[in-house]
Amino acid sequence: MSSVKTHGLSIGIERVNDDVYLSLKATGTLTHNDYLVITPLLDAALAEVKHPKVNVFIDGTELDGWELRAAWDDLKLGLQHNNEFKKWLFGVIKIGKIIVLKLQLGL
Repeated sequence: MSSVKTHGLSIGIERVNDDVYLSLKATGTLTHNDYLVITPLLDAALAEVKHPKVNVFIDGTELDGWELRAAWDDLKLGLQHNNEFKKWLFGVIKIGKIIVLKLQLGL
């Protein structure tokens, strides 16, 4: 009997003046190809903003993890835009597994 593995990525970006709201829902395992989609979208949203303030919500409730190369892409993206990320919320809730919720609010 084979198990079905799902993979998906949903991205929303909205800009109001200097505030950028990024929402991301990942299903399955994030891949390098996912970051080939995410990175240019974020770069384009920030390109026209002089002093962007990025507020991020990541829904990881169906996230299984990252490929190694995708984890490297994530680190590079975070370092590239580190000063622009002001508020973010990363949530993961797994029934029967460890429950993790990480919240950071920039002041």
